Amino acid sequence: MRLITAFCETARRFPDKVALITEKSQLSFSEILQVANACEAALLARGLRGGMHIVLTSERPEFAIAFALLLSRHSLTVIFASARLVHEAGIAYDLAVGTETSPLLPAESQVVVEPGWFGAAPQASLDGFEQAGGDGGAFVIATSGSTGLPKFVVTGEAAQMRNFMGIDYWRADPAAPDMRLLITVSMQMLWAIAANFRVLLAGGSVVALTEHRNRPLQYIDLARVSHLETTPVVIRQMLEVANAAQYLTALRSIVVGGAFASTELMARIAEKTAATIDVAYGTSEFGALCLARFDPASPHGEGYLGEIFRSDIEIAFFDEALRPLPGASEGVVGFRSLRGDAPGTYLKSGADAAQKGFPGGYFFPGDVMRRVGNHLYLIGRIKNIINVGGNKIALEAVQAALEAALNVDALACLARTDAMGLEELLVVHTGPEPIVPLAAQAVLDQHFPGLHLGRILHRAALPVTAGGKVDLNALRSELL
Repeated sequence: MRLITAFCETARRFPDKVALITEKSQLSFSEILQVANACEAALLARGLRGGMHIVLTSERPEFAIAFALLLSRHSLTVIFASARLVHEAGIAYDLAVGTETSPLLPAESQVVVEPGWFGAAPQASLDGFEQAGGDGGAFVIATSGSTGLPKFVVTGEAAQMRNFMGIDYWRADPAAPDMRLLITVSMQMLWAIAANFRVLLAGGSVVALTEHRNRPLQYIDLARVSHLETTPVVIRQMLEVANAAQYLTALRSIVVGGAFASTELMARIAEKTAATIDVAYGTSEFGALCLARFDPASPHGEGYLGEIFRSDIEIAFFDEALRPLPGASEGVVGFRSLRGDAPGTYLKSGADAAQKGFPGGYFFPGDVMRRVGNHLYLIGRIKNIINVGGNKIALEAVQAALEAALNVDALACLARTDAMGLEELLVVHTGPEPIVPLAAQAVLDQHFPGLHLGRILHRAALPVTAGGKVDLNALRSELL
């Protein structure tokens, strides 16, 4: 089934039911269709055709949902990403749609959403709007992959519908009409798109935030949220509120993903709520893979990721040179789809256009894991990266940005975990003066939003390898 058809079927059943709540508006199922209809009319007047590549630079949830519906209706390839990421990657596209223009993209390719679109458009007809042309669209989502450098993952509509219908989703709680979901990650992430449509297609409602994503407590309470999907960083921010428990009384379920969640962090939030707590592991390339129910009375062992619930994914192990280890239950982990319609390509342009898919069909997240029966454990990493709310950032890139902006002679970046098991940045440097933390954080805020500077160390010298480079292994052994 096509997404537009499934959504229109739900709208027929619940036309006036609240479907979407944001910081500024509340929309019914019928009103969401009207937003999509108005955007369609405005873009058709600007040359929209089936099969086009469209960039949606806005994070506003109502537009993300509307453009997912237009993706299905016109078999579009929609790239959900900021203008900066599209510009830096050199991705080819036909139109870029947003709520404001960007100096990074050609002016002639940009379309700005105007308030007048929504008053001028005729009322959407369910009978006509549910018709879909072409063979299906594609979702393109920016991800850090395994290197910390942005990539664009292409997922066909047919494959993504498996997530929307709950087939490849976590088993924590099947979507139902009485659900109200709040997910605290951007609508430019596949996790958010899949989670929200899973609930919407079942007739439930979603609360989708933009500027208040990292401060969801008051919305959980006021909107009577029943299901929360979030990251360890947001869980810690919730715990910092003295009366957090009073905001969580309506919650029935919490799913924590995007980064490894420590037992200490889960135990702390479990003290504040009677909701079930599940910890999930997955990738943008394949979606959710593992799920673990947290029980404060019997916590799982160190590094536990959960029980594998995907029968369509092969899990194999390799050495650090990515050579297969037949029969092994531990090593560098690789995931391969056993279905032909699963995501398996990256959107690239120019000289990189032929470099699509995964080596040997396997996606390598850069993690070292152990499999015990049908359970996975995280042991370590093979790449120099840091995980920030589900996005992996290359520490070499962080180092380069800090070196370019600050007065240092030599500098190294390491990832370390704090008392709650969350990753933060450790910077070690030499130079005439210690780096001012506020100056370093300003650089991070500009280039790597969300990356938190944990500590800076000023040294007279740094250990070096025989080749003259900073010896990161020596620093890790000393400091971590």
